[in-house]
Amino acid sequence: MNRTVTLFLITFLCLLSPATMAQQTPNATPGFRAEGVYDFAGIDNVSLFNGALSLNVPLGLEYPAGGGFSYQLRLQYHSTPWDSFVYSSPCPTPSECPVEFRPKSIHDAGLGWRLALPRLIPPGGWNQTTAWIYVSADGGEHTFYNTLHASDADDPGDSGFDQLVRYSRDGSYLRFKRPTLSSSTITIELPGGHVHTFAKSGDDWLLTRMEDRFGNGVGISRGFDGDGNTVWTLDDDFREQKITFEDSGPSFPHQPELG
Repeated sequence: MNRTVTLFLITFLCLLSPATMAQQTPNATPGFRAEGVYDFAGIDNVSLFNGALSLNVPLGLEYPAGGGFSYQLRLQYHSTPWDSFVYSSPCPTPSECPVEFRPKSIHDAGLGWRLALPRLIPPGGWNQTTAWIYVSADGGEHTFYNTLHASDADDPGDSGFDQLVRYSRDGSYLRFKRPTLSSSTITIELPGGHVHTFAKSGDDWLLTRMEDRFGNGVGISRGFDGDGNTVWTLDDDFREQKITFEDSGPSFPHQPELG
């Protein structure tokens, strides 16, 4: 193979990954990444790459829920709590489009703080990419792609933007599965065998269950108390726990619920 053909193939493969699906810059990446190096000391850790501080504070005990499945509620903090939003119109030139920085909407316990439960963020809106993003319990944001590797063929039945199965490519080996394109449920399969189920609710996708391959797990439901505050109920068939999120009011328009 001559040099010209080699350069053509490299250029072609680079073009296969559109810029709109680029992952968050490493300088602001929250959570843990497979390729990262960290300094651990108790509940806190520091990324030796970008100096970002993360905290994981246990809330109560670790609860067994049958078989080998267990879970523990935690508060998770990351020192880069901002999302950026680039306005495409109106702006004189692409380089002059205004950029707005807002507190991350997933931070539901104050600026930089969140209840460490997984989240699923669809494309569109504040997520200015064409990709689905899974936020793990440690706050890491994992982008899903159509195939595990750029050179892989689509899964049977998938084509273009019509994808029932998607994969992360950051070493986390997560798999996104949707029964049909119109299905209101999506499952995220973790490499350890755990499965997280999300259900569509308006424009959001809410976590409804975390379980292992044998059905041991905890269900999560969402309701409201007498004051109109959002209440999450965690039920593992052995115990029930409730988490209340107060309406933050107009002072925090991008963080409507704060625990």
